[in-house]
Amino acid sequence: MRCNLQTKYGNAGNCFAACVSHLKDMNIEDVPNVETMFDLDECFTMQDDTPLWGRVLDAFIRHHGFIWRPATEEEIACPPKDKPFLCIGKALDGVTNHAVIYMNGKLFFDPNKFRKGLSRILSLQVIERV
Repeated sequence: MRCNLQTKYGNAGNCFAACVSHLKDMNIEDVPNVETMFDLDECFTMQDDTPLWGRVLDAFIRHHGFIWRPATEEEIACPPKDKPFLCIGKALDGVTNHAVIYMNGKLFFDPNKFRKGLSRILSLQVIERV
């Protein structure tokens, strides 16, 4: 795995792209920076309520032979050993959205230069080979 630290900060930063590139051993520049698409959701949300950024990320990940899905209740209750989870939540300031990787019940990778993790986890995602 490449240790790609984020290069942009704030709610339009690229922590999510840094985590995906880290998990998939890619250059951060090759992963769509979906954080820049969050404000476009009102204009481009489809009838199934899938936001633009979600559709872009899903297409990108599928193109590379993977799927992106929410973690199951079973995976959350009893995380499989050595299986990374993409965690989305609040940074330590409690306001800024942030993405990190957890594995074996603890912080595995934080793309922020301070590497302090999350104050609160809002969702757990899995990216796995099809």
